[in-house]
Order: sequence, then C-alpha cells, then structure tokens
Amino acid sequence: MFIRPIYAYIKIYWLIIISNLVKKIIRFKSDAKDEDIEKTEKKITELGGKITGKTTITGKTLMVTLPAGTITTFDADSHVDGIEDDAVVTTQ
Repeated sequence: MFIRPIYAYIKIYWLIIISNLVKKIIRFKSDAKDEDIEKTEKKITELGGKITGKTTITGKTLMVTLPAGTITTFDADSHVDGIEDDAVVTTQ
C-alpha cells in the first residue's frame, strides 16, 4: 500500500485555499471615519483575508484578498460605498 507523504496533503490543502481567494476593491463613502475603516480592516483579517493595498487618492479605498464566500459580509456596512473586482486594466 502506497502512503503519500504529509507534505503532499499540505500542498493540496493550500492549493484549495489559494483557489478560493478573490481579489476585491472596497470603496468607502466620503464621510466614512477612520475608525470605520479600521473596523473593516480588522474584520477582513478575522475572516482570513489580507489587505494588499490602501489609498486615499481617489477616495478611501482598500484592496483586499478574501475567501470567496466572505465578501458579502461587507455589503451591509453603511460606510461601504461599493465593492468591485480588483483586476488589471489596460488601454488600447
């Protein structure tokens, strides 16, 4: 009987986790307070997500990577203006 080494199972587990991650941009309303944004950042890390970027150039915005089913958690937040896919944009 052939037994797989434990690292083979760990590799499969990580591939499943990585494939279930989505990249999103969370835009906040202009009147959102820094405390509201910090609460959202904490919620992202609690859900197993990662903040990949933060900007205030075009408005208060977080770029995040989250497990696929958790992004709907932020739709109900009153200080969130919108959520969109984080993708590469090109021009012709």
